[in-house]
Amino acid sequence: MLKGPVVHRAWHRHHSKTGAHDGGLTCMKRRRFDRTLLLAAMLTSCGEATLSPAITPPPPPCVDTTALDVLFVIDNSSSGSAMQRHFLNALPSLFDALQNPPPHADGTPGTPVTNLHLGVISTDIGSGDYSVPTCAGLGDGDNGLLNPIRQGNATRRHLPWDSFRPGVRPSLCTNDRYQFPPFLTDTSFRSTVADEVRCMAFLGHAGCGIEQHLEAAHRALRAHEPRLRSDASDPNFGFLRPDASLLMIFVTDDDDASVRDCRYAEAGRPCDDATSVFDALSPRWPRAYFAERLPRVRVIGRSGRRSRAAPCQGFG
Repeated sequence: MLKGPVVHRAWHRHHSKTGAHDGGLTCMKRRRFDRTLLLAAMLTSCGEATLSPAITPPPPPCVDTTALDVLFVIDNSSSGSAMQRHFLNALPSLFDALQNPPPHADGTPGTPVTNLHLGVISTDIGSGDYSVPTCAGLGDGDNGLLNPIRQGNATRRHLPWDSFRPGVRPSLCTNDRYQFPPFLTDTSFRSTVADEVRCMAFLGHAGCGIEQHLEAAHRALRAHEPRLRSDASDPNFGFLRPDASLLMIFVTDDDDASVRDCRYAEAGRPCDDATSVFDALSPRWPRAYFAERLPRVRVIGRSGRRSRAAPCQGFG
């Protein structure tokens, strides 16, 4: 399930508070679905230009490119399994659209993608040092690291083959955490690429019930160093390319619940840390019950207003 405009507006609002901005994000205009799924990248780029014009360069012009970096943000909370199955079963349709794009609005042919980077992260970034149900003791969870089965601190404690019935994962998948690299590359839409993504993205349903989709994506693409630079040594290194467009796909059934964590804000930018929302004893929050606090730091709801949770609402 893709929550298109909801997630994209939330990305802009969340990172206008943390100061995140990337003037290097490239716009895409060649396919109808790009204008929806890439709204996150365009809003981040274009919207922030008005906040700090003295230091922010103008956004780059939209260009056609055959290279595409795709980031799948997978909800692996207790309610996430059905969404994972529905979306990942539809992957061949996505790849077909990339190979055979519709024409531009002016009628000129679309440009097929011929060079892919495919990365997966989970929505589990833990609850820090605080004890929250389903998140306790995991610190920063998977922390926005690509291929959390291989690299995630949380997912390695509840590996997907321990929770999925036999036959749910493709036969290509093994029970080896290191079967796949941090991200996949593909230049020919090889016949196995959809199953390879499924092996990485079927993450199970034992992740943290506080789904921080946007903060996880921020850490994957900004706090970590995924760009092609000769001096980079981060686990996400090499995923983002300067000549590629970026497509972010959020697979979830819940609103974003990202909490501002100033450890991952840009240096020199003001940041109002909100992680004390996880601390039951913090005097900053007027209500002691965590489920009533969380909506105060949630980013945006389905209607465009701040989301509200019922007092007895569980997590996941």
